[in-house]
Amino acid sequence: MKKTLSTAIAAALIATAMPSTVLAQEGGEDSAQEGPSPERLANLRRAGHILRSFNVALQSDQVKPQVKARLMACLYNNKLSTISVTAGNAIREGANLSDDNPTDVYRAAAGVCGITFQANGGEQAPAEGTEGN
Repeated sequence: MKKTLSTAIAAALIATAMPSTVLAQEGGEDSAQEGPSPERLANLRRAGHILRSFNVALQSDQVKPQVKARLMACLYNNKLSTISVTAGNAIREGANLSDDNPTDVYRAAAGVCGITFQANGGEQAPAEGTEGN
């Protein structure tokens, strides 16, 4: 029992010490104290919106199983950071899209994952077979 507890404590100490060691190796102590760049913070915030919106879509009864499968496959086959960066690029290129609007972030990320949307009577609606919201 003592050996297991000692091993767990040692592992926890190593895990907490590693991030500062890695940052110190990458760019010195100064970069470890500066924190993440604004672009990185935007990507992290966008990734949170994407994960939250995909989770809602996966739990929704209104989203078709094919769309759920595509969203899950996209999350499984790609890093969330990659989806976030690519969705951010799509938002920057699109007119009237905002990183602050969770719906725009969801639509951009769904588009990155291959889900297309089409207009339906003045409302934005997913294309047949790829209902996203």
